[in-house]
Amino acid sequence: MIAGYVNVGQNDQALKLFEEMRNAGEHPDEVTMLSLLSACSQLGDLETGKSLHFSIFQAGLLTEAFQFIDKMNVEPNGIIWRTLLGACALHGNIEIGKRATERLMKLRRDESGDYVLLSNMYAAVGEWGGFEKVRQVMDDYGVWKEPGYSIVEPDNKAVIKLLSRSRSSHVPES
Repeated sequence: MIAGYVNVGQNDQALKLFEEMRNAGEHPDEVTMLSLLSACSQLGDLETGKSLHFSIFQAGLLTEAFQFIDKMNVEPNGIIWRTLLGACALHGNIEIGKRATERLMKLRRDESGDYVLLSNMYAAVGEWGGFEKVRQVMDDYGVWKEPGYSIVEPDNKAVIKLLSRSRSSHVPES
């Protein structure tokens, strides 16, 4: 029923029915959970989406999630594949992460965060060859991650410390 609501764009109804389901003590299956994630994505409901994301992937349903997304009646968007990739990174599931990345790369190749998630996943499990390969693909496609930085204002003078380069530079006040 929830998947049906989502498929016809009645995302609010899907979330309402889910709440009723939870109040009745019922537990959703993976199809329902992924449908709800899609509803949250379409509604821009980040908080509910985060909660559902955690529940799905904490339960170890990454393979089921991939299969469901891959067979959805509507074409999954980058947000859906990126959500699965993030869950794979969180749980160190490189195999499903690689498959999600393949699907994601068919949709977009210019999002540095997608590559960074996958490369960090490889690094977390010590697969440095995979890490280097992902970084090389980024270079090949001209994708780069903007360096992180923090701004500190001692004595009313802004200083930017580039985290990726471990050096500081003074920034003129505006």
